[in-house]
Amino acid sequence: MNRNAKPTKPLLFTVLWFAVTAAGFTVSGVIFHFPGSFPPNNGEAFNPAGINGALVNGLATGIVVGVGQMLLLRLTDRSSWRWAVGTAAALLLIHIIGDVFPDSFSVLLMAVFGGLLLAGGQWWALRLPLRDGLLWVGGSAVAWAVALLLGLQLTAGADWRIEHTVVGVLTGLLVGAVTASIWAWRLFGSTSAARGRVLRTGAP
Repeated sequence: MNRNAKPTKPLLFTVLWFAVTAAGFTVSGVIFHFPGSFPPNNGEAFNPAGINGALVNGLATGIVVGVGQMLLLRLTDRSSWRWAVGTAAALLLIHIIGDVFPDSFSVLLMAVFGGLLLAGGQWWALRLPLRDGLLWVGGSAVAWAVALLLGLQLTAGADWRIEHTVVGVLTGLLVGAVTASIWAWRLFGSTSAARGRVLRTGAP
């Protein structure tokens, strides 16, 4: 989203972005209990001991998703270390919410606040202008919340492993599709603008 970034092939990048995002969240759901513990877990009390597992699984999820996306961002010369940090920190905090907070509102916090945390951390990473930042946060947060809540509805009464796997898959697909679409809008727009400048001025 940096207008001065090195041009890249928009279609290839957006397809890879979707694939890497979907795979990252799926792996996290299967292996690292993404996005955090689901009820029944802590009852109506805070569980400070839950932070131990959250630190391991939350950080692992952040690394799997954030580093995979960071490597793709290198193709566009965009600042990438901030992306890994912002993504990993947000997913770590989200996992802590699920593992530590009382059951009555942990899922709601993960669904609503979690999506905003993740998208906000990524907005910070790319230093987006206001319009692009709001689009990124709005699209990402809605896709995140829908995926998490829909996944839990579809797996009601299922084994906890199935819950995390389905939620991971849905989050990867929905967040991946929405954010890839935003990237496509920006990259194709930037490419069209650059071509327009060449046609008008004869210079890149």
